Amino acid sequence: MPCRSMFLCAATALVFVGAASPAFAQTVGDMYVRLDLGWGGATNANIHNRDQPIVNPLATVSGINGTLSDIGSAWIVGVGAGMHFLPNVRADLAYTYRGGYSLDDSDQGAPSNRFQADIHSNSVMATAYWDFPVAPSTVAFFGFGLGWADVSMSNLTSNTALIVNPHVTVAGPALAPDGRTDNFAWQLAAGVGFPVGNGMMVDLFYRYFDGGNLQTEFGEVFDDLGASAGDYTGMRGDLTAHEIVLSLRWTFAP
Repeated sequence: MPCRSMFLCAATALVFVGAASPAFAQTVGDMYVRLDLGWGGATNANIHNRDQPIVNPLATVSGINGTLSDIGSAWIVGVGAGMHFLPNVRADLAYTYRGGYSLDDSDQGAPSNRFQADIHSNSVMATAYWDFPVAPSTVAFFGFGLGWADVSMSNLTSNTALIVNPHVTVAGPALAPDGRTDNFAWQLAAGVGFPVGNGMMVDLFYRYFDGGNLQTEFGEVFDDLGASAGDYTGMRGDLTAHEIVLSLRWTFAP
């Protein structure tokens, strides 16, 4: 039956080429384990007050004026295991830790107020990959994954008394409650792999990761002397990132 589109023809050709290439093809049922190391740069986190106009009365903590966007970058480490379901289709389940993100940004107040916090994430993702050869010893791949992410935010401070209503005097930076969320997460990946012998592959890939919400909880804010400055409803934002990952993948027959 003739191909009905150029896309279908190209995809069919890549499947057959992948299956026929000795440097690329894997046996259906082969298992693999992987170790990942990488770096991630966060996109606009869009951090803002949670329900501030509704539940925050006068003389409690006023929080952010506008939004905060900069949470910096993180180092990445991960481990996973997977299987080849077709010669050029595989899937794996991987755990990844992202550490080192930190909020360090000023709001749009006049004068502005600087906020700082530590952010890290744990995720477990199921990802399917389509592999295809682009050279005798080079494999390209695309991946799409779904899973779960735990995002934690701690040590939230403000550098001046502007975090609180003017009726309250604060000694030094104000420390607000921590928070964590369990989120649905998804990711897209694209990269290349190079065989290095003995069933080993070195993969270098780009990944877009959406880890869902980050937030802190409602609670009391305390100054440097331990005195209460009032209640703060907390803040909420998003954890999304562009990541570059180097992965070592070892394939073996079960």
